[in-house]
Parts: sequence; C-alpha cells; structure tokens
Amino acid sequence: MTPGIRFLSVRFVAAMLLLTMIAGLPASAQQMNTRGMRLNHYSIKSDEAYAKEDWDKAIFYRELIAKMSPLDHGNYYNLACCYALNGDTDKAFDALDNSIRYGWCDGDHIKSDTDLDSLREDDRYPSMLDAVEACRKEAQFVYEPASPKGEGPVELLVALCGYGSNPREFGNEWIAVSDQLGIPVIALKGNGATRSTCVYGWHKGQDPNDLDVEGTSNLIDEAIKERGVKPENVVVVGFSQGGAVALELLGDYPGKYRGVLAIAGGYSLDVYRKWIANAKEAKLRVVMVAGELEKRRPHSPQTLEQIVDAGVKFKLEILPMEGHEMPKDGAGILVDAIQFLAEDD
Repeated sequence: MTPGIRFLSVRFVAAMLLLTMIAGLPASAQQMNTRGMRLNHYSIKSDEAYAKEDWDKAIFYRELIAKMSPLDHGNYYNLACCYALNGDTDKAFDALDNSIRYGWCDGDHIKSDTDLDSLREDDRYPSMLDAVEACRKEAQFVYEPASPKGEGPVELLVALCGYGSNPREFGNEWIAVSDQLGIPVIALKGNGATRSTCVYGWHKGQDPNDLDVEGTSNLIDEAIKERGVKPENVVVVGFSQGGAVALELLGDYPGKYRGVLAIAGGYSLDVYRKWIANAKEAKLRVVMVAGELEKRRPHSPQTLEQIVDAGVKFKLEILPMEGHEMPKDGAGILVDAIQFLAEDD
C-alpha cells in the first residue's frame, strides 16, 4: 500500500453497495444490518490513522476487518503494510502470507511499495515473491474434501467468483461445503479484464455487463475434462457476476450441467424465458439465493410460479436482513441448496 492507493476487496465493495441500498429502508432495518456500515467505518478509520502515521490505530482497525472478513486478500495486504511500517516484520509476513493465500498476486506492486521496504532484506522475502508469482499463474483453485463421496448425481462443484474477486478467495468460501458433502470444488479464474491483476470477471473485454457465457462454459468444460467428470454431474455455483453468468449458462446450455446455484446473481427476464422454453426438452435445476436487502431481487412471485409450472426444478431462498453478500450462515444454506440440486424427482 502506498499513500493514496487502496485495494478494495469484493466484500468491501459489496459493503459500500449495501450502504447505498439500505438508505431508503426503515430505520429499524438499517439498524439491524450493521455489518456493511461497520466494515466501511473500520476501513475509513484505518485510512485516517495511516495518513497520520498512527500505525497502531491503523493496525487495530485492519485487524477488526480481518475478523469480520477473514478471506479479504486486500485487507491482509494493507495490514501487512501497516505492520511493516510499525516495525513488526513477523506479523507483516504473516499478513502477506494470508493475502497471497486468498488471492493477492500483484508482485510488481509489492516490489514497488515503499511501505514494505523494511522487508526487502529478510530471508523470507524471495520465497514470498515466488508465492505471489505462483498465485498469478494459477488458473484455478482446487479443494479436495478429506472424505470424498465418490460417484453420485453431483461429483464436482465449479465455483465462479463475483466481479472483483479471485479463485482463491472465493474457493475458500466453499471448503466447509465441500467437507460436509464430500464433493471437491474447483474455483476458476475468469477472463474478464478488471482494474487489478488480483481480481477477475466473467465478461468480454472491459464491460462487466457483457457476460461471456460461451467462454465461461469452455473454461468449465476444460476443467471438468481434466478430472474425468461428466458435465451432468457438475453443479455450477456463482456469486454476483459469477451467479449471473451461471444463470445464463442454464439458459444457453439447458441440461448440460446438473444444476446451478446462483447467489446474489443478476436476474434477467430473458433468461427466465429461456428456461421456460427449454424445460420440456431438458431437466433444468436451479437454486437462487438472495438477501432480503438485495437491490436486485428476483422478479415477481407470478414469474417464479411460471418457471415452476414449466417444469423447472426451482428453489428460491431469501435471507433475512442480508444484502449483496455471501450467506452469513454460509455452509448450512449452501449444503441444503446442493442437496436440493442432487435430488431426483
């Protein structure tokens, strides 16, 4: 981190969106949903302390963020900078390790960041740069459960992160689910360009709204072919932009995959029409998860009833007092969703 430069993770961006989204809600609802406001407050306070070179206070607030968002690679990087400036080399390397573990892969920025000058001569510095480079080259994050389930209707989860995240950060969200179900997870790296080398998207060129459905399907197919898994035994899971492209996959490639789980994804009437049109030809299975405070909620109950009436195996989960974010209860809700998609009618 250098003065004037901040790297915001997908969680912080989501928190900012959430603050805007809940502004029009009743005061009681705003008071109940405090997580986004707290993250924003802690980040501002840390930045203020950083500007005053009050490293202890800057560290204090970054550590609070780490407790609330333990997979936030950007926050760990900023925390490492503060530790280094405060003369705590061991903690600085620990924070960098966490940052890399969850997807920080910008080695050039590390090399040029004056905040980290005190670490350059340490024996751990070269191996840390090697780890960053390995992360940069990594095309996917793979997690194998301790007790694999083996053959079944669902043999693999393919995870598509939200715009502004990365395979390691999002893949770690699914470890508890993988362990409970005994199903491995592959989190893929999207081809969409973003403003940072550490985060990716599922779009064409520079426009996040121009989803690359065909390209995403090709990436998924390459990954599952390497493992020898059939597409019909794969569930595609995605958050935000990753959820939106997963829903599009269900419309453009009906019946190709076992099913789709979309969390806070985009909700297009055109996609629904594709599902309804294709439901007679292929078995479509989908679970949609949305926060009660989500700005882009799924469409009217009448529209959703039409989807079910058409023969789509469909489930909608609305999470009380949550916004554009992964479920706070995490594993329980996601495990139930995968089991629903695995069921045969």
